Amino acid sequence: MKYGDCTGKYGVNGYYDKALGATYHNSSERDAICKAKGLVPLSEIGEAYCEKAVAKTRREIARAEADTIALETAIVRNNGNLEKAVVEAFPAKQCLERQAEHDKESSDT
Repeated sequence: MKYGDCTGKYGVNGYYDKALGATYHNSSERDAICKAKGLVPLSEIGEAYCEKAVAKTRREIARAEADTIALETAIVRNNGNLEKAVVEAFPAKQCLERQAEHDKESSDT
């Protein structure tokens, strides 16, 4: 039993949650409703979930920005020849390493 489950936190008639579209009387009922609807209850996600997701997104954005700069620089160096610029900016070995990293991150979540 979690804190607040028997202290009246949810009121006499329960608590209506608009997002769930249901009324529940305690956190255990809320978790059961979430699971029945195919949702993951917040109690199972963990405290650091949002921070990890934001950090991952920031890393992806930084990498995309770095890739854009590298490609733009390579285009200038190759006098507008896009094919040579892409080969220069994104070597196959680097692309394969990044794909392996992405696959590892995807399997961890």
